[in-house]
Amino acid sequence: MEKSSPLLEERKKKIEALRALGVSLYPAGYHCDLTISEAVDRFGKMDSESLAKGTGSFSIAGRIIAIRDFGKASFIHIRDRTGSVQA
Repeated sequence: MEKSSPLLEERKKKIEALRALGVSLYPAGYHCDLTISEAVDRFGKMDSESLAKGTGSFSIAGRIIAIRDFGKASFIHIRDRTGSVQA
């Protein structure tokens, strides 16, 4: 057998550490809190001050339809079954 590289050994240690913490390395499925249209309805009319004061978090899921990279600024367009949003 060949000797493992230091990089592979480090990765194996990280995998074992995550498993010991109960982290699923390849989870099946994804929990989604809001659809895109619900997020737009909930946050679309808020001003920047109100949005900055928000402390909650949520998750959305969808397909990345487009990626636009302008050097320092990048944008993605995400679409789900209810609509699309730019981030």
